[in-house]
Amino acid sequence: GGGAAPPPRRSHSIDMSLEGVPPEVIEAEGKATPGRPPRLAGTIALGVLSSASAALCVATIAGQPQAAELAENMLPFGNAPVSLAVNLVLCGTCGWVYQQELQTREQNILRIWDEVQRRRSTAGESGKNRKQKRAPAKTPAELRQQARQQGATTSFQASPLPPPPPPP
Repeated sequence: GGGAAPPPRRSHSIDMSLEGVPPEVIEAEGKATPGRPPRLAGTIALGVLSSASAALCVATIAGQPQAAELAENMLPFGNAPVSLAVNLVLCGTCGWVYQQELQTREQNILRIWDEVQRRRSTAGESGKNRKQKRAPAKTPAELRQQARQQGATTSFQASPLPPPPPPP
């Protein structure tokens, strides 16, 4: 028997790739979020430091004398198990923040790309008003007839208002 078909992809799912998105759109998103590179760098640096500190905690708990000597001066809280727990939470948080930054970047790129495509699809209609978009195109003969009718109605309009009476 055949396997079940994969579920259809949602339009903005996390796993959606950026294939087909022009580099200009990706560049525009980068320019719109100038704070992202420093945030990512800080998140990575904090993750690396907390990982190193967690490794020192593990080595200290395992009883390695060099690690215990280093841990006396380096570990926060002066307690290897507590420091290990704090470092693991910090590492996990850094991983989550990094993933959220990348997910937000992808969502922003897709949102910008959708808007670019929407604007391109309506670009030909941008100069028309709503009534012109809905009205069918008129033939030259219909336009001449319309001009004649407008000319006829304007020539038979009521005479202008009489001048105002002289001041008392």
